[in-house]
Amino acid sequence: MRPHSPPSWNPARTWVVAVGVIAYPDGEHWSQQGRSDAALVEPLARRGVPRERNAVLAAAQATLANVRRTLEAARARSAEGDALIFYFAGHGDKDDRGVGSFVLYDEPMLMPSLFSLIERRFRGGHAMLFAACCFSGTLALEALHRA
Repeated sequence: MRPHSPPSWNPARTWVVAVGVIAYPDGEHWSQQGRSDAALVEPLARRGVPRERNAVLAAAQATLANVRRTLEAARARSAEGDALIFYFAGHGDKDDRGVGSFVLYDEPMLMPSLFSLIERRFRGGHAMLFAACCFSGTLALEALHRA
């Protein structure tokens, strides 16, 4: 009997949603140093992720409605066995209960709501979530809570 091997990554079956917010309407700015939202897409495209499966929402495009709409578009076109990569670069926050959020251009997106969107709607089998923001560790805590 052969041991079970983990699934291999298939770039052609991968969806990418990269969100980056470093400037906000109130004039607050964050450093661009180490920012990788846009830089993430190009190497993935070179590895075989189709361009139509790569979405970058930056600055004023990174609204809560646009993030939800982009995830919904990936969900609608996804199939069993697809993978999703979600990446956020910007400011993070957490409330008094320890619930983390991504501070989007217009309003925060609670990290639990990201998980809920993916769990309820993405047809694929794997999702990888990455964050370069304050309180990014609450993303891992949310994942553990849902395991």
